[in-house]
Amino acid sequence: MTTDLNKILARQDYVKLTKSLREKCDYVENAISAKMEELELDGTNGGIEVNGMEVFCIKNWLLVRTPEKEDGYGYQIEYRVVHSNIDNGDEVFDEESHRNFLFSSCSNKHALNFLNNAVAIIEKLGEIEQKKVDAINKALEATKDL
Repeated sequence: MTTDLNKILARQDYVKLTKSLREKCDYVENAISAKMEELELDGTNGGIEVNGMEVFCIKNWLLVRTPEKEDGYGYQIEYRVVHSNIDNGDEVFDEESHRNFLFSSCSNKHALNFLNNAVAIIEKLGEIEQKKVDAINKALEATKDL
């Protein structure tokens, strides 16, 4: 039994699947970032944490915080943009917080982690929306006779 090394080298399964992974991440990222802006969870208004993943939105870009590179002082926080058309080292200035954010694009590992947590992220956004709706309804009910 011999292994055909050329067949192994010619395989493109991983390349094709990661392309599909990135396309799905881009689609889900657009939907989640739009919902976060709707709920005013963008910029300095926070973000959310789901399963240890911090997700936040700045100027329509959905970012995840990935503390995984060790420097001389402990872990350095990295900001990774979920959308696949971002180059490493891109920078965005958030007027609201008056901060520059330097970020990298998500690796396939981060994209897979994001997609695996997408349902939990969307469910968390649903919970947040319901709390905000309940608070508004309560205020409207309390002031209906005014």
